[in-house]
Amino acid sequence: MKLGRLLFVAAAFASNGCSLSRIASGALADRLAASSDLYTSDPDPAFVEAAVPFGLKTMEAVLEDHPRHTGLLVALTSGFASYGYAFVEQEAHRIEPEDFEVARACVRAPTGCTSEAFVMGSEAWTPASRTPRSSREGELQEALAEFEEKDVPLLYWTAAAWGLAIAASGIEPEDIADFPLVEALAARALELDEDWNRGATHDLLMVLQASKPGGDLSSAQQHFERAIAFNGGQRAGTFVSYAETVAVKRQNGPLFVELLNKALAIDVDVLPEERLPNVINQRRARRLLTRTEDLFIEDPLADRDGEAVSLNR
Repeated sequence: MKLGRLLFVAAAFASNGCSLSRIASGALADRLAASSDLYTSDPDPAFVEAAVPFGLKTMEAVLEDHPRHTGLLVALTSGFASYGYAFVEQEAHRIEPEDFEVARACVRAPTGCTSEAFVMGSEAWTPASRTPRSSREGELQEALAEFEEKDVPLLYWTAAAWGLAIAASGIEPEDIADFPLVEALAARALELDEDWNRGATHDLLMVLQASKPGGDLSSAQQHFERAIAFNGGQRAGTFVSYAETVAVKRQNGPLFVELLNKALAIDVDVLPEERLPNVINQRRARRLLTRTEDLFIEDPLADRDGEAVSLNR
């Protein structure tokens, strides 16, 4: 059955045995770009993990004939960034308690995916000479002023990919200078369309504010509250990210447990288009609930055998 599903996906990108060089066209590029959200409603992470690389390589092949196709570049940016986080980084998180060295090597692996994602996002910028990496903060602000509401997906995914690449690299000293640039991209996306993708940019800024050197936990909390207002509390990743960043940094164990239980309580069928991200983040929430002893000086689940509990506050 799984093989049949994989073949179906492959068939969606093929055309009567013709080579990619023959079928590559503006129409095909548009179709592939529009299919970038194809997998998010699938409840089976294993299937998606196996299928996504083929889709990404297919889009890369078509991109060779349409190197300035913005939609395709954005789709590749989101695809590489999402794959790096959803599968490579999650596997590292899973094995970390058993083999820290292997996990650390794995955690570096997403750099390939997320760096590739950032490159794709940068390629979509216009004019071509104004890429986020070649700009400094003042120049970037000037360039960002040219972006419009239709460019929000490009801004968001470039910022997300850049942030993930920095995190996967271990936040080297030379990367710290890039944090304001990443924030600037996300802030411009928020300014242009705050409710895009149910307030997803608030989720991104929440993590950026909490994770940057020094951390701004108050700002992170504000973005968390706005994210919940837009997604109605139906995005598990919002609760998981806030638990991992703000709750841990504040050493608020009860809040940590409460947030993860809220993530686990989400019915993944309520928002079909969020099904896969919710399944993946619920898995992460379960793992995190087994690690409270390592994350907190005072274990909030002491004497509870690591079980998830509901805390009414």
